[in-house]
Parts: sequence; structure tokens; C-alpha cells
Amino acid sequence: MIYFGLATIIGDAGSIGKIGSIFSTENKGFFGYFAYVYLLALLIPLYFWYRVPGVTARRAELTIAYILLFFSLLILQGILVNNALRGSIGSSFVDFVVPFIGLFGVWVFWVMTTSVSTIIILDKTVAELSGSLK
Repeated sequence: MIYFGLATIIGDAGSIGKIGSIFSTENKGFFGYFAYVYLLALLIPLYFWYRVPGVTARRAELTIAYILLFFSLLILQGILVNNALRGSIGSSFVDFVVPFIGLFGVWVFWVMTTSVSTIIILDKTVAELSGSLK
């Protein structure tokens, strides 16, 4: 994972080889700007998973919430970015849904998915979160 993370950042076939260069190109095509971060950031939860093995209901819930948050961020990137690093995963979703619910509907969907995943991760209610902002 470290090799592929660094390969994405470097992207030069002379430094990382042909496989790393191909991975870098495809990774940036799928994930856009998040390709530079997600593989190296994924090492942190994998380390904690290794330190405390086993599956609990809370751990499964957090895993699904983090996956939802990641896809929510990919959708945000698909909404905001209009260059080559838009990312095909988020932009495909946005391009598919916009004719049906409009750009405002995509924004509402993004706010809802981000809110749900954040509430699950923080394990607080909306009232507790809004009370902590005061």
C-alpha cells in the first residue's frame, strides 16, 4: 500500500516503474484528488485493526460509516471539480443523477450522506451536535 500510495504521488515511470505508473494513472482517473491521500490514510485504521483484532458491531458500523463518508467526499469532488482530476467514481454518480434530481438535489443528497456518516462516526445525536456548537 505504501508503494502504491507513493507511486500515485510520484507518477513517473522512471522512478516507480511501469506498474506504478499505470496504477498512478488509473488511480487518479478513478479517485481524482483523493487518490493522493486515501491509500496512505487507510494505513491508520488498518494498524488499529491489526492491534485489536476481531469484529464487533460498533467496528462494523464505523467501517460502513467511513466508507459512506469516503463516497460522499467523492461525490463532493464530482460536484465541485471540472478538470482531469474530477474522478470517474464521483463524477459518474453526479452525471447520472443530475438529470433526475438536479444539481440542488445532488447537494441535498451530499449533505444528508455526510450528516448521516458524521453522526454515526461521532456517535452523537443531532441535538447534541448542535448544542456543542453554541
